[in-house]
Amino acid sequence: MSNTIVDRIDNYIDIYATSEVRSRGENLFNIKRVESAEINKSQGSALFEVRGTSLYTVTVSGLNDYIKSNCNCPYNWGPVCKHQVAALLHLIEEYGGVQKEKKIKHIPLPPEFIMRKFRTVFQNKFFSNLPSPF
Repeated sequence: MSNTIVDRIDNYIDIYATSEVRSRGENLFNIKRVESAEINKSQGSALFEVRGTSLYTVTVSGLNDYIKSNCNCPYNWGPVCKHQVAALLHLIEEYGGVQKEKKIKHIPLPPEFIMRKFRTVFQNKFFSNLPSPF
């Protein structure tokens, strides 16, 4: 059951946290900014205090079904902040999971795009200073 919870928490972070927020949350977690944790495994909930510029309270519920998390920090640019990510990573560790290394997916560019871009840069660099023939 713990692996299912670990996977669920990891998926929650992947879905709701931007890569920037995840990175900042991982940093908070790694430098031990989760100052307190009260985890109730039977109810599938937890309460954390995470140190950022201030001490923020993070609540997590629904670990046994649908995860929800909340933080009292002023971040309002997405559903999950760095403090929530740090708290969720603490939960992954508590449930025996290992923090996974996220790989960035590289999408290859079409050759036409690359050639068009090269032509534009080449023309601008080498031919922009030529006098107009008119």
